[in-house]
Amino acid sequence: MTITMLKAVSALEVLANKFPSHDSVFSVCLGSVSRRICSDNSSLSSRCLHATGALINVLGPKALPELPGIMGCVVRKSRDVPSVAAETKRIVDRTTGSSNLKDTLSISILLTLEAVVDKLGGFLNPYMADILGLIVLHPLYVSTTEPKLKLKADVVRKLITDRIPVRLLLPPVLGIYSDAAKSGESSLSIVFEMLGNLVNSMDRSSIGAYYTKIFDLCLLALDLRRQHPASIKNIIIVEKNVLSATVTLTMKLTETMFRPLFIKSIEWSSSDVEDSEYTPGQTINRLISFYALVKKLAENHR
Repeated sequence: MTITMLKAVSALEVLANKFPSHDSVFSVCLGSVSRRICSDNSSLSSRCLHATGALINVLGPKALPELPGIMGCVVRKSRDVPSVAAETKRIVDRTTGSSNLKDTLSISILLTLEAVVDKLGGFLNPYMADILGLIVLHPLYVSTTEPKLKLKADVVRKLITDRIPVRLLLPPVLGIYSDAAKSGESSLSIVFEMLGNLVNSMDRSSIGAYYTKIFDLCLLALDLRRQHPASIKNIIIVEKNVLSATVTLTMKLTETMFRPLFIKSIEWSSSDVEDSEYTPGQTINRLISFYALVKKLAENHR
């Protein structure tokens, strides 16, 4: 039965890619296929994820009625990946001597997310926390050494900043900072890489509405050198992305907007002396971050 279903779903995916104009037929199939994403059979689930992505690419906004069910299954399946990873330890490919069920399922999840973001990006507000949690915090998508999986995760993250409106995306991106800091430098670096891409695409009105909140978050992250949390092993990697996002923001500001922010950063660089018990090392660490910011600003604002 499962083999028959696998063949049927695979055939449907091929047909959707070959004959995209027959959307009325495919709209009938989407609900049935997407519900089987939640199957306990990882191979069937993976194939249904592929087919769902193909159908969404064909249907576009016509797939919207099925979006809640699709996202529910995708989120649930992403949480099942650790158990699939355990399963793959017992399944060894006789040809290559390696297990790839976990990576196959993970890439399939990203393929479906890619289609959802690309075709239905304006309708994802209820799901943004789950989507960001997956692509920013999930170790499999953040710290993977598998080249294909890393490349696809990077593509999806970039697509999110390109397709999802600023008003929907920016608040959850700013809000995930604390969880990303607890997850480590990889997650935190991704947050500021996405933030930089998002800022780069913002128009003047969006910049005017959000620039102070963005700068405040960048300043908060630059204080990690002083705070030295246990989760951050390599502050240089994080600081590089924070500085890049900060400079991207300042390049879009007028002098009137930029000046008070720069003054604020000067005050911040020595404020711990005034606000807490004097610790020379803490002051030095803030000054290091501040002068790194000044150096970047000088290089880009010539």
